[in-house]
Formats: sequence, C-alpha cells, structure tokens
Amino acid sequence: MREDVKRFYRVEVEPRLNDIQNQMQKEFIENGLEWKKQFLVEFQAICKNVTQYCEENEYEPYFLIFHLLRTRIQNHDFRYQVRMYNQEWYLEEGVCVGDFSVTFIYARYEELWNELQSERLKYVGKIKEEDVRCIMMEVINEFQAYITRFLRENIREAVQTEEYMHLIKGNRLEIKTGEYFEIGDFIFIDEKQEDKEKQEQWLDEQNEGDEYTFEDFRGIILKNKEYVNLDLRYADFSNARFENVVFNNCMVEGTRFDGCDMGQVRFE
Repeated sequence: MREDVKRFYRVEVEPRLNDIQNQMQKEFIENGLEWKKQFLVEFQAICKNVTQYCEENEYEPYFLIFHLLRTRIQNHDFRYQVRMYNQEWYLEEGVCVGDFSVTFIYARYEELWNELQSERLKYVGKIKEEDVRCIMMEVINEFQAYITRFLRENIREAVQTEEYMHLIKGNRLEIKTGEYFEIGDFIFIDEKQEDKEKQEQWLDEQNEGDEYTFEDFRGIILKNKEYVNLDLRYADFSNARFENVVFNNCMVEGTRFDGCDMGQVRFE
C-alpha cells in the first residue's frame, strides 16, 4: 500500500470503521427483532428450496453455507448466495438454494464507500477511485463479522421452524458462512438423534483443550462426568439430562442449556 493510501486509511477509514462499530452495536439492539423477522422469512424459503431439490434429485446435504461473494459486493449487490453441499463439498460447486439479503448490515458499508469517494477528492489526485475500491474490498471482513454475529444470534430460532424441521439432510448438517470455496465460520451443527451415544463417547475421549464449538448436543444424557478445559463455546445442550456433571475451566460463552436441570451441574 502506497504511503499516501496508508495515510488516507489512517485518517479517513479507521475513524469511520470505529464509528460504524459503535453504530452497529446500537442497531443490533434497536433493530435486531425486525432483522430477525426478515431473516426467518428468507430462511424458511431457503429450506423449502432445499427440500424440493432433495426430493427431486435424491440429494442429502451435509453443508448449508451463506456465501459472501465479492463480485456481488463490488457491484453493490448486497445479497449472500446460499448453497448446499454433500459430504464432498470441496469437490463440487454445490447447489444454489436461495439468497440472503444483507442490506441491513451493508447499508453502513455503502455509506462508507460513498463517503470515502467524496473524501478522496480532498487529496488532490493522490487517492484514486481504484484505491477506494481496493480499500472497500479490504474492509469487507469487518462487515462479514457482523453477519456472522447476526446468524449465530438468530439461528437457534430459525432451526426450530417447521420448514427446517422437515428438511432432508445427512447425518450431520453444518451451517456456515464465509467466502466461496473457503472453510468459513461455523453457525450451527445439527446431529441426528441416533448419534447421541457416539457424541457421549466422543466427549468421554476428550483431551484438555479440545474444541466442541457449535456442536449439537441437544438431548444428550450425561452422568457422573467431569470435563476439563474444553472449548464449548456456542455448543447447544438444550434439553440435555445432567447427573453429577462438572465443567472444570471450560469455555461456555454462548453455550445453550435451555430446558436443562442445572441443579446437577457444577462450573469450576
């Protein structure tokens, strides 16, 4: 990055990104309910598309990914493409099953772009339009982080909808978000009920520091267990049955224990 562009970024971009961060915190609180309603409508439509395709093509999805497509963002098209994949997702293009409108987040991105295009004129030819475009491609990850947060906060309600409950899927379905052909960030992991005993065995084989983030442990039965130094962030233990279970120095940020009797659980 040229020195004049570095200065432009430091003076014009960084303060605005900080302001956006503060604004987004406020908007998540004030507008989150309305955003969630719209997301649920779109998610239900996506699930219907998945079901229809799977029934017609005998297809079992193992991944459902909300893709950030930079070509769309460059063209000010603020929609993420949603694609499903089978077990060998890295060998196939996947099947497009809908779009997820992210204008509610990227409206701030568009404002930033317009502001920087205006501010660059003050630099008397030193900052080109292409420089601003490159900067905007660089800061996309800032906004992708807001999308990841939004999906993680609202996916629990989405997967309780009738459309999702009737979804055709493999033994394990991972919902993720990220760029096309990248691993992406976990949003939710759905395991079939018959695999719960295997999950208990998997937990029993744990080593200190093992990661179980976003895992689906709903309805699991755990008795006389102690788990040490595990990363359980955003895992879902809803309606699990605990008897004399200890989580010793485990990370439980965002972990769900809905419907659980926590009287038999200790956190140390």
